[in-house]
Amino acid sequence: MHETRSASAWRDWLKLRRLLPLLTIAFAVGVGVLSFFDLIAQVPDEVIVTLLALIAVDALVERMSLLEKISARVEKWPEEEVLRDRSKLNRMEELAAGATEIWAAGISLVSIIRPYDNFYLQKLRDGCNLRFLLLDPNSKAAEVWNKKQQTPTAKKDIKLSLQSLDNLIKHRNLKGKCEVRLAQAFLPFSLVIVNGQKDYGKMTVEMLAYKKNLHDRPHLQLTKRDHEKWFRFFSDQFEILWQDSSERKKLHREFA
Repeated sequence: MHETRSASAWRDWLKLRRLLPLLTIAFAVGVGVLSFFDLIAQVPDEVIVTLLALIAVDALVERMSLLEKISARVEKWPEEEVLRDRSKLNRMEELAAGATEIWAAGISLVSIIRPYDNFYLQKLRDGCNLRFLLLDPNSKAAEVWNKKQQTPTAKKDIKLSLQSLDNLIKHRNLKGKCEVRLAQAFLPFSLVIVNGQKDYGKMTVEMLAYKKNLHDRPHLQLTKRDHEKWFRFFSDQFEILWQDSSERKKLHREFA
């Protein structure tokens, strides 16, 4: 096996892309031999400059080749590296660490609201602004959504989320602000956007599905720097639905 690797390495040096480093080595050896036998009294400056130029060009070619290999590997990444299930996502504390603004849109958002009551309260104390966009439980869209689910629990889950959000809104003297709106329609995905208006914004996108469990839905994780086009697309979708939605009414009227 060692002999096979050695033969492969030698064959690699005989390829066309290795022509430049071979010429550089041959040129340097030739100059060294001539100088050793005093066939040239002093190596001319032009020769030294030429050698340095060849070395620089060779380094540039090698880097370009490496970048092409990296690009080719990225394009061949399996789908699982892009689409993830919920088990591979960061928890809210990790996703929104250091956040000054958090936007979230979904049917009920119960899985990212109820377990994180204390986290959001601390974010409000730190001056973070929160915007939550949920589906109106009394809307026709809520009935449509329930028909798409194996277990229709949307109305119950929305109520649980609003109860938690009520507790956050009560703290009006904190640095941050919590806003909640109810929509008459739902997006074909859920969103959590962290610092979306800043250059280093990031988001998680969850695709909604027909009669699929919560943990089986595919998720995308995007950053504004790396995926600017699609980051703006999803952010705009949130903003459009937010503007078309209204501030929620009292709980006893919503669930009467």
